[in-house]
Amino acid sequence: MLTRTDYQDHFRHPVATSAPADRWARALFGARPSPGERFLWQVLLGLRLHAGPDTIAGWPVVERSPESVLLLTNSRWMTVTLQVTADDHEIALTTRVQYDRPVARVLWGAVLSRGHRALVPGVLRAAHV
Repeated sequence: MLTRTDYQDHFRHPVATSAPADRWARALFGARPSPGERFLWQVLLGLRLHAGPDTIAGWPVVERSPESVLLLTNSRWMTVTLQVTADDHEIALTTRVQYDRPVARVLWGAVLSRGHRALVPGVLRAAHV
């Protein structure tokens, strides 16, 4: 888990379909990472993705309830959580990043977080269960 949060964002999107948070997380990211996600997560960010039954797009599930699923992974320089929450009216994605090395502040904080903030609303809009 994170010991502190150096970066956080939160996006919400209204939905007409009720489903558990883990179904929404799979709708957002898929069971396996796409080539684009692999490039962003593994190549640019160096995040460790895993294969296995309790993962979503390679991210280990560390907490789960009907309303929330928490994914966590790390790299040599940062630890990241993605939390998907869902209720009858909306889904939300919260991203939290802990900078474990100074390079993370530059890589994520100054560069890649801008693209992340631009992409997430479209990912939420495109998700369907």
